[in-house]
Amino acid sequence: MKRIFVVFSAGLLLTALTPVRSWAQAVAQISGSVQDQSGAVLPGAEITATQTDTGISRMAVTNENGYYVLPSLPLGPYKLEASLPGFRSFAQTGIVLQVGSNPTINVVLQVDQCLCDNSNQRPDLRLPNAIYLDKSGRPGTQYLNPAAFGMPALGTLGNLGRVTLKLPTAWQFDMALSRLFRFREKQSLEFRAEAYNVLNSFRPGIIDTNLSAANFGKIRTALDPRVLQFALKYLF
Repeated sequence: MKRIFVVFSAGLLLTALTPVRSWAQAVAQISGSVQDQSGAVLPGAEITATQTDTGISRMAVTNENGYYVLPSLPLGPYKLEASLPGFRSFAQTGIVLQVGSNPTINVVLQVDQCLCDNSNQRPDLRLPNAIYLDKSGRPGTQYLNPAAFGMPALGTLGNLGRVTLKLPTAWQFDMALSRLFRFREKQSLEFRAEAYNVLNSFRPGIIDTNLSAANFGKIRTALDPRVLQFALKYLF
C-alpha cells in the first residue's frame, strides 16, 4: 500500500508541474518608452498590442516616466499601436514574439498640429520668394530656407501646396560599349560594358523636410556614385 501511495503522489506532482512549465514557454513581453520629438517622456499614452493572427489585443498605459510593459503575451506576430491626444497615432507591424523574447520598442510621437491625425501634415509657406538658400547642390549646404516655413496654427492645415519643392539641378553621364565576336556560323561571344555616372559627379539625394528636425533642408545624402557593370554572353 505504501508503494502505491508514493507512485500516485509522484504522478500528481508531475501532472501539476507540467502545465506551469508549458505556460512559461508560451509567453513573452513587449516593453519600451514613449517620447515626443524633443525627447520628453509622455505619460498616459495608450499602448495596444494586437496579435494579427487572432485579433486579440492587450492594452497598457505609460507611467509617469513614459514607460510601458505588456507582459505574458502569447507567441506570434503582433501590431503595436500608440496614441495620445494632441499627437499623431503610431503603428508598427512585423513584430514576432518567440519563446523567451522580450523586445524593447521605443515610440516617438509627433505633434498632431491639425488635430486630424493626419500623418502627412504640411507647414505654412511664409516666404514664397525665399524658399531656397544655397542652390549650388553641394554636400552639407543649407538648400531650403528654414525661415520660409512655419508651423500652422493649432487645428489648421498648412498652406504649402503639392509639388512645391524641387531638388537641386544635377546631371550624370552614362556610357555603354559592346562587342560581338563570331567563332562559327552559329556560335558567338558578346562582351558588354556599362558605366553609370562615369564622371562620378555628386548628385543630391533625399533632403530632410521635417520642419522640427535639426537638419531640416540640408543636403546630407547622395545618389549612387559611379557604377560599372560587365557582362559576357555565349550564343550557340
